[in-house]
Amino acid sequence: MHNKRFICLLLLGWTACATTYSPTEETPSVFASRSDFLQRLEPRGERILFGSGIDFDPFADSSALERTQPAYYEVIYDLADLPYDWHLPLRELIARHENYVFLQVDIRLGHEGRPHAQAVANGQLDEAIDGLCFGLQQLGRPIFLRLAPEANSPYNDYDPESYRGAWLRVVQTLRDRWQLRNIALVWSVAANGYSDYMTFYPGDAYVDWWSIDIYTPAELRQRTTRAFIASAAERSYPVLLEAATPMSKTPKSGDELWRLWFTPLFELLRQQSNIKALTYRDWADFSRLGDGVAVERFRLELSDPIYQKATELNDLRWFLEWE
Repeated sequence: MHNKRFICLLLLGWTACATTYSPTEETPSVFASRSDFLQRLEPRGERILFGSGIDFDPFADSSALERTQPAYYEVIYDLADLPYDWHLPLRELIARHENYVFLQVDIRLGHEGRPHAQAVANGQLDEAIDGLCFGLQQLGRPIFLRLAPEANSPYNDYDPESYRGAWLRVVQTLRDRWQLRNIALVWSVAANGYSDYMTFYPGDAYVDWWSIDIYTPAELRQRTTRAFIASAAERSYPVLLEAATPMSKTPKSGDELWRLWFTPLFELLRQQSNIKALTYRDWADFSRLGDGVAVERFRLELSDPIYQKATELNDLRWFLEWE
C-alpha cells in the first residue's frame, strides 16, 4: 500500500538552513520508563529497537546506514507471489554487515486491493506457507513477522473472519510443523483504517507484538492511535511503530517537516512506555535525499542510548533474550 513512499523522495530535498538543534527545544528530553511484558524478542529495560527498510541495490550509497545502522531491516513480500528462493539474496545481503542485524518480514495476503486471505485459510496456499517457513528457517536470524499488515486498511479489504483464519493457519504451520521459535508474530493495523480493528484480532495465543502504521501528521494525532497503544498495554503487548516520511507537499520546508511530523512522532515515542520498536521505513532514502538539517536532527535523536541500533551478536542476544 505504501510502496509509493519509497519513490519521489527528491520532494524532500528542501533547502537547508543554518540552525542548531537541541532536543529539549522541541521535544521532551525524558522518555517514560519502558514497560517490560516479557514477550518474544522484546528488548528488556530502557530500549527501543530501531529498524529501517532495506535497499537491495548494490550500487546504492550505503554510507547513511553505516553512520546510523539499524538493528533490523524490513522487507515486504506477497505470500501468493513468494519465490521459492526468496531468502537467498536477503541472507547474502545481511551477511555483509559487520554488526549483527536481524529482520522484519512483512507478508501481505493480497495484491492491489484483491485479498487472498480466504484462500490461505482454506489451505490453497499451504505450499507457499511452507516456502515462507523454509526461508525463515534458512535465514537463521530473529525475525519480526508482520503477517497481513494493516489488517483494518480499506485498501487491503480483508474480511475479518478470513483474516483470522489465514493468520491461524500460518501460525500453526510455523510453530507446530516447523518449530520456529525465534519468530515474533506482529499483528498490525493502519492508523487511518477502520476503527473496529479488533474484529481482525487473531487472539492472544497467536500474537507476540502489536504494531500500528503511521504515515501522516494527522494519523499521529488521531484518537485511534493512542487508543490502540493503550489497548496493547492493557493486554501486556509491546508496540512496534511503523512510520515513513510524509510524501505530501505539506510540510513545505525542513523546519515545517520537523515541527509537524518529527516533533509529534518523537513525543509519542517518549510518552508511550510500551512502544519498544520503531521501524522508519525510508530512513536510508531520507538520510540521503532529505533536508540536511532535518536529517542531522534525526541522527541526533537516534544518538539517545534508548535507541538500540546494530550491535554485536552477544549484546543483542542478551537484550532480546532469544533462545
